[in-house]
Amino acid sequence: MFETAKAIQGLPFYEYLTNEQKEIVWNNSEIASYKKGEVITGLINHCVGPFLILEGAVRAIIDDENFREITLFELRANEMGLLSAACVLEHITFDAKFVVERDSVLLTVKSCAVKKIMEANAEVKCVIFETLTDRFSLCMTTLHGLLFTRYERRMAAFLVERYVYTGETEFNITQEEIAKMTSSAREVAGKTIRQFAKDGIIEYGRGKVKLIDIQKLKDMI
Repeated sequence: MFETAKAIQGLPFYEYLTNEQKEIVWNNSEIASYKKGEVITGLINHCVGPFLILEGAVRAIIDDENFREITLFELRANEMGLLSAACVLEHITFDAKFVVERDSVLLTVKSCAVKKIMEANAEVKCVIFETLTDRFSLCMTTLHGLLFTRYERRMAAFLVERYVYTGETEFNITQEEIAKMTSSAREVAGKTIRQFAKDGIIEYGRGKVKLIDIQKLKDMI
């Protein structure tokens, strides 16, 4: 069970708040649970500005009317995201769309409260700008990979990153989930997985991947 008073202390700008501003954040924050696969958008949650992941993980995506999507980046526990930057920073009209990667608990803060604090607190404003800059950098890295990097290399990087994050060589994940995480078609992801398995790099079966040759995966990146 998470308590709002304690959870808001995990916000990266919390240390720069005055006592009065801490009270404002506390009064304008809430903790909510989200199920795997649930979509969170700025259009639906128009009053939400920053959010902190207390538990779980979410993916930032862009998609089209044909339900094709690109995963821009993933956020995990103790990382902060911005759902509706337009409500916090003027001249930014982009609203992110996040897909809950696994059951998650998020602390959300109303954008109007954050905007008011930013107007009076330069340190908080800097933290928000730094967060936006970092997320934009992740987006550009992803787009660069999609345009100029072979899919086999992207797949290898994804598997190594998952190994580094979890510390495990075996994890439950389907071909469809891998395709979404690596911004590719399921057929392409499946073909690459089968080739990796044939080459003795991984083992795959029943929605489970086991890494056999991690060094070879690293050498492919």
